[in-house]
Amino acid sequence: MALYSKINLSVLLVFIFIWIDHSSIAQNTPDYWQVDYGIGSIIKHKKLIAHLVTAHPHFASISWQKNADTKTPWKQRYNYPDWGLSVSFQDFNNPNLGKVFGIQYQTTYYLLNRNAKNQLNLQVRTGLAYDTSPLDLESNNKNVAMSSNIQLAEFFKLEYNYPILGERCHFQAGLLLTHYSNASYKNPNFGINSLFINLGLRYQEKQSLHYPKKAKRESIPKEKLHYSVSFNLGIHESKAGLGDKPVYAISVYTHKKIGQKSFLQSGLDFFNSQAVKALAEFRYHTQIEYPNRELLDHKQLGLFVGHELVFNKISLETNVGYYLYHPLMNTPSVYQKIGLKHPLYSNTVALDLTLKVHNFKAEYVMLGIVYSPKKK
Repeated sequence: MALYSKINLSVLLVFIFIWIDHSSIAQNTPDYWQVDYGIGSIIKHKKLIAHLVTAHPHFASISWQKNADTKTPWKQRYNYPDWGLSVSFQDFNNPNLGKVFGIQYQTTYYLLNRNAKNQLNLQVRTGLAYDTSPLDLESNNKNVAMSSNIQLAEFFKLEYNYPILGERCHFQAGLLLTHYSNASYKNPNFGINSLFINLGLRYQEKQSLHYPKKAKRESIPKEKLHYSVSFNLGIHESKAGLGDKPVYAISVYTHKKIGQKSFLQSGLDFFNSQAVKALAEFRYHTQIEYPNRELLDHKQLGLFVGHELVFNKISLETNVGYYLYHPLMNTPSVYQKIGLKHPLYSNTVALDLTLKVHNFKAEYVMLGIVYSPKKK
C-alpha cells in the first residue's frame, strides 16, 4: 500500500501543479462537456505481449473542459489551449488484461485559427488508472504488461472538430493513443499501448470567446548562463521478487533562455539505485552474470543535454543523456528523462517530478527539489 501511495502522490502533485497554474485566472470563461467512444487495436511493441493481442479493445470517456481566457500571455503563445478533467474506461476484451478505469487532466491544443468553426485539435491527457486484472503468479501469470492495479495513464488524441446542429454541438473524429504503465515500481512492466479510431460529441451552452491573434514576436531579454542543482528520490523494482528499493539522483546543470517559452540545458547526472544493486548481487550469487565482484558497481554518471518548455508556472523538461560511468552495463548507454517542474519560492526553489527512461521503457519515477540561485 505504501507503493500505491507514492504513485498516488506523484500524480496528485501533477494535478496540484496544474490546478495552481490555472487557479490564478481571473477571467470567467465558458466550459463544455465532451463524450468519446473508440474501437481499436493493441500495439504489439514487444514479442512477449503477443499472446495478449487477441481482440479489439473499446474505449469510452466523458470530459469537462474550460475555454482558455484571452488575457494570459503564455496561452497566447500556445494559441489559447483549453484545459479540463476526464474519466475514462477501457475494455481490452482479454481476460488477462481486464478492464481499466481512470481519471486524467487534459489540455487541448488548437492547431488552426482559434476562431475558425472547424478545428484540428491535439489533446494530451495524463493521470491515474486502475486495472482490474494485473499480474498474479497463481491466477493471472500471463499479464506481463501490467503487474499492478495502479497504473499511470497517458493519452494522445488528434481529432477534427466541426459544429453540427448549430454552434453549441460539435462532432469530433480522429485517432487516440492510450498508454498504461506503472513506471517499473513493480515488475514486469512492459506496459500496454492501444490505437483507436475515436468518435465524439461536444456540447457548449455558452458561445465561445473571440481570440485575438498572437503577438507577432516577443523580444527575448538577454540573460547570462544560469545553473541549478537538483536532488531526486524514488522507488522501484529491478526484477520481480527482489522487492522495491530506493533510488536517488543528483543533477548539476546549466540553462540558457532562448525564447519566451524555451530554455536549453546541459549538465551531469549521478544515479544510485539500490534495486539495481540488489539485482547485481542476485546475479552474482546465482552465477547468472557478473562472475567478478569488482564489476558490481551499480552507480551511474551521465552527461545530458535537454530542453525546458515553459507553460506559465509549469515547465516540461526533456533530456537525453549518455553514461560516462556505467560499469554494470545493465541498461543501454543512452537514457532519457521527462519531467514536470513547478516553482515553490521566489523561483529559486522548485518541485520536480521526473521519469527516467531507456528506449521508451520506464525505469523509475522520482520526486525532487531543484535549487537555482537568484539571478544577479
